[in-house]
Amino acid sequence: MQKHPPSANVLAGPMIALGMAIIVLFAALFYDHLPFQLPACGFRTAFGIPCVGCGGTRAMLALVGGHPWEALRLNPAVILAFFVSLLWPLITLYRYHSGAMRAPIRDHHLRRISLIVIFLLLLNWLYLINSAAIKAP
Repeated sequence: MQKHPPSANVLAGPMIALGMAIIVLFAALFYDHLPFQLPACGFRTAFGIPCVGCGGTRAMLALVGGHPWEALRLNPAVILAFFVSLLWPLITLYRYHSGAMRAPIRDHHLRRISLIVIFLLLLNWLYLINSAAIKAP
């Protein structure tokens, strides 16, 4: 039985993630020179607690400023997502060119991965809420 090479379609998701990570990186590098600044968090304004993305802009600014630990302290999920967005395309390209592509993710695996991501985001959110409570006067 002849093995067919994987379709280049498997590269679309990782390349989009890489493109978005590069856009975010450049936005952080030139944030002070942009013609606009991001508004205050509407969720935090309305409810008094940080949203899951609060501190993400400051985290990226700290990362490009050479302060990775400060970036992780500000929002661990944003920094983790940034590095995953950089690594995913590299791993996928390696697997694509080496012929080591895996079969598509099955529904039950996708559900498991989704639950893990939701759990990690919830942990991140609880961390942010706790960090805000510690800083509150």
